[in-house]
Amino acid sequence: MLLCLCEPTTEKDIARHAADGVETVAELGKRCGAGRGCGACHQQLARVLHNARVLLNESRAGKPSERDSVAL
Repeated sequence: MLLCLCEPTTEKDIARHAADGVETVAELGKRCGAGRGCGACHQQLARVLHNARVLLNESRAGKPSERDSVAL
C-alpha cells in the first residue's frame, strides 16, 4: 500500500529503512523523500515507521511485545 503519494513509498519501503536505522519521519524524508511533499502522510508514516521499529526490536530480542505497537 502506498503511504506517500508525492514520493511513492510503501510500507515495505519504510520497513527496509527502519531496518537501516531510520527512526523519524524527518530521517525518512532525507533518505527517500517520503513526507517532504504535501505532508498529508506524516501521521501514517510515523505509525508505520514506529511499528516497523517495534517489530524489528522484537525480532532482535526474540520476544513479541504487542503492547508497544500502534494500530493502523
